[in-house]
Amino acid sequence: MATATTTQPDLPLQIEERLLGAVTLLELEGRLVFGPEADALAAYIQALLRAGRTRLLLRLDKLTRLDSVGVGTLIDAGMRARRAGGRLCLVRPSKPARDVLNFLGFTGHFDLLEIFPDEQAALDSLAPGAGLLLAQGETALASVQPA
Repeated sequence: MATATTTQPDLPLQIEERLLGAVTLLELEGRLVFGPEADALAAYIQALLRAGRTRLLLRLDKLTRLDSVGVGTLIDAGMRARRAGGRLCLVRPSKPARDVLNFLGFTGHFDLLEIFPDEQAALDSLAPGAGLLLAQGETALASVQPA
């Protein structure tokens, strides 16, 4: 799979991007915490929204750590996506991410964060028919750099 990233190789958050039709899938790996990690994700998502890519799916199964600032970054990104006419969905949170989300009261489908158990359910919610692209293995890549 091709990889686009706005983070430095030594930064503990990597972002891989795939296009699934009208949906942009971001696979996050590493830590989403206060500091350059949260800043990098916020800038990346802002760049996507400025480019008109407003249907966002964030896969969290490779997050090793999530703190309250990381959760705030996700909430802010979701609100920005809505203001731009789109949506942001979270899928497959890792155990550390799930623990933090549960502790903070985000245990399911909420107005602030939409959390899905798998890509198929999230894609069907974001763009009916997009799940077919996932099944067919579409992995077109478009790189968007933050301003």
